[in-house]
Amino acid sequence: MTDRVKGCYVSFTRDIRDDDVEPLLQAIRMIRYVAGVKIENQVTDPDDYMARSRVAHETLSLSMTVLRTALTGEVGYCSDKDKVIGQLEQILHKIKDSKTG
Repeated sequence: MTDRVKGCYVSFTRDIRDDDVEPLLQAIRMIRYVAGVKIENQVTDPDDYMARSRVAHETLSLSMTVLRTALTGEVGYCSDKDKVIGQLEQILHKIKDSKTG
């Protein structure tokens, strides 16, 4: 016999203002099998920012490691790898700054 799921948590991709979240909650309530939506006061705090910054840094670092490995020959080959790595680092830093800024 398969297990039954009684509920789940929903997390947003970014922080949303209190007055802007209500349409999303109404949409969730309209989904089939949703019995109710309970909102707990989950206000953003400095710990959230620190955790997100750490995750962004770790993701960026891991991505650069993977890209360097791929471009240096272990996974693939690129004739001008240093130039490509530099450009990718600039792009990834811009992405990181736009997400955390």
